[in-house]
Amino acid sequence: MINAKLVNSKSGNDIRIEGKPDYPDILVSENIGRIRGAFKSAARSTAGTSTITSPTGNGSIVLTDLMWATDKVNSATITIQFNDGSTQEVIFSADVTDFSTYGSVAFQGNWQGWKGASLELVTTGTVEARVSCGYYKVSEDNSLEYSAWDALR
Repeated sequence: MINAKLVNSKSGNDIRIEGKPDYPDILVSENIGRIRGAFKSAARSTAGTSTITSPTGNGSIVLTDLMWATDKVNSATITIQFNDGSTQEVIFSADVTDFSTYGSVAFQGNWQGWKGASLELVTTGTVEARVSCGYYKVSEDNSLEYSAWDALR
């Protein structure tokens, strides 16, 4: 047996260990989205824009899950996008003329926005659109400016 402990390199504090007397000690690594994740929803029935969620300060958002559903209408579109007020990047867009659309994505890659970019639902025309997203927020120190973010794609 090796006598070892995990220590936070920044604070010098021991990392908390959860143990049960009936089980041997084990190390478990977990996805940060499962630990710090949250979810929000937005719905629209008229043309316009709704902010689904925004980063804290000038941080960013990492998407973990995305679900959407719309009704069938005569002429409308829905768009789900990141937007920082000057730059928009579309994640999903659909023309819902003559058919409804629905779907879900459990992201496996790093679907992180850039500094200050909110997640939005944009609709044109009169359409019942609903979006739910799983996400977690990232601090400004661990977020990129748009130009650096875009260069990585």
